[in-house]
Amino acid sequence: MLRDEKRTADSHQRTAVSCRAMRFGIVAAAVLTVAGQEQSLAHTVLLSRGTVVVHRNRIVSRIEIDAKDFIHYYHLRPAAEGFSASALRDAVLKHRQHLLEHFLIRNTRGERLIGKCVDVEWDEPSDMKIGYSELGALRAVYVLEHPTHSPPRYLTFQQFLGGRHAPMPVRLALSVTAAGDATARFIQLTNRGNVETLEFAWPDPAVKKSIPSSVSGQQPGYPGHAPEQDRFKSVYACVQIEGMVVRCDIYVPLVLLETWLPLRRASRDFIDAGEMTDARERLRAFFAGRNRFRINDRPAAPSAVRLSFLGPDALSIDEPPVERLGVWSARVGVRLTYETDVPVSQVELVWDLFNNAVFNATVTTVFGDSRNEKVVTPYNPIVSWSRG
Repeated sequence: MLRDEKRTADSHQRTAVSCRAMRFGIVAAAVLTVAGQEQSLAHTVLLSRGTVVVHRNRIVSRIEIDAKDFIHYYHLRPAAEGFSASALRDAVLKHRQHLLEHFLIRNTRGERLIGKCVDVEWDEPSDMKIGYSELGALRAVYVLEHPTHSPPRYLTFQQFLGGRHAPMPVRLALSVTAAGDATARFIQLTNRGNVETLEFAWPDPAVKKSIPSSVSGQQPGYPGHAPEQDRFKSVYACVQIEGMVVRCDIYVPLVLLETWLPLRRASRDFIDAGEMTDARERLRAFFAGRNRFRINDRPAAPSAVRLSFLGPDALSIDEPPVERLGVWSARVGVRLTYETDVPVSQVELVWDLFNNAVFNATVTTVFGDSRNEKVVTPYNPIVSWSRG
């Protein structure tokens, strides 16, 4: 057993979901010669697993790393008798800092939380040399703590294990729970930079989010009420038909929007008010030129385009402007307004916001109390409505 400091009571905590229950199969790939015998390294993808428990004042993560993975992380080389137990132990210790640098947790404002490693669980091998086949039974469990100043409303997870330009892909499967809640949410992170943003509800008025009056009367199908996991990594739209006006609200995660139109910003992780202002005209033109509407069987162009940058708590583009946003949990909302001379009786939308990162979108059509939801794809991109 290795320890950085005295184990706290919380480091003993185990969630209902065991790390080992999240084990994945690994395919054989590289070949290593040990004592004259070729043995499979069985790793084209490094697969790790762990649990995260979110408390009001800290986040406790337990991340399990197979001993074989240290061969790849630290280029360990065997002698004739096998791997050095001392070299393996050094790799286990070194990996504490690697996890703190490359396993990232960000708060609602997009700020990275600074953590520490409070414990390493490692069963020291008794032999001085360890054969490759014996490594399969060994693993290190790292207990990390990330303090928070207040109960976290949103947390964004990301990992770059092996480094940002690692040649070998690494997947980290996590079971995430709030303290006192047995319900686990499962996320999978790759070291290619994908992110997962989760929302946490605390029974405390101080941390309840306020719903702006502009959307408080909306029914639960409104895009801002989309399931949290989808809201931060999928494209949603709402087409509202009222009298002689059609409004189309579109919500796109900023990281997806930049697969079409990269924005100029000084920071990789944040976008500030000036950079948002500079990007507005380009984004208005981009959205106004995409998707084709026909209203009352005639081509229609938007008479107004309104655009907002949204934080993770925002439910609609009617939210007040913000000064700074974390890129990984930000969204862009745009409202396209179409006006006609007579009451709207028919609407057809041909959706074309697709690319190699966006394969579908959810479009909700609203007319009075009637609501219809459709998932559009490049093979089925048309949304139609007509007055009954």
